Amino acid sequence: MALLEIEDLHTGYGDVPVLEGVDLEVADEEIVGVVGPNGAGKSTIFKAIMGYLEPWSGSIRYQGREIGGTASSDLVKEGIGYVPQNDNVFPKMTVEENLRMGAFTVTDDEYERNVEPLLELFPKLQERLSQKVYKMSGGEQKMVAVARALVTAPDLVLFDEPSAGLMPKYVDDIFRKVRQIQEERDISLLIIEQNVPKLLENSDRAYVIRDGGVRLEAESRRLLEDEDLGAAYLGGSEQEV
Repeated sequence: MALLEIEDLHTGYGDVPVLEGVDLEVADEEIVGVVGPNGAGKSTIFKAIMGYLEPWSGSIRYQGREIGGTASSDLVKEGIGYVPQNDNVFPKMTVEENLRMGAFTVTDDEYERNVEPLLELFPKLQERLSQKVYKMSGGEQKMVAVARALVTAPDLVLFDEPSAGLMPKYVDDIFRKVRQIQEERDISLLIIEQNVPKLLENSDRAYVIRDGGVRLEAESRRLLEDEDLGAAYLGGSEQEV
């Protein structure tokens, strides 16, 4: 049984359909990428998983239980973390206040146990626990957002565009951290990313989304190495989409 299973998912905004029959799954301890052009429906998948959009039809199951339409706060309690692309920190709060805001489902003792390895993973946060987040760089704010999503020790984390807004020198670093998180914590990751080559280098499988549906599911290595396949589904193996 997959950790996360999406079957024949249809949903959208108002009466405008966006997802039209999406099938997707994530296994235990797996990194899965979602790629495709702007407007394809990638972020809409995340919004449906996290309960911000009601499924019109189809199912979203987590650990075998239907979660479609479940409130995001309840999903955090169930073991799902989420790092949105935008508005992912409280800028006028300190780093520590941000981390504690993410830990609303755990006890103080659990928070202390969980936050220690995160501060080792992101040592700059340890140095700046009392600093207001708006005074930090984009890369440092991304660290805060990631650490806040991990402070509850989730089994599955959704990352929406981890490299968005980062200077090139920080992109490699954030993906190294993503891989390290998965390996050290034995968790599953579902990642949307505009930098397709970088995502394929750092994931196990990938789904190509176009026009509200899955057009291809393949091993990331195969998509990365097969230029004909990349050209057919991604518009070229080196293109960011």
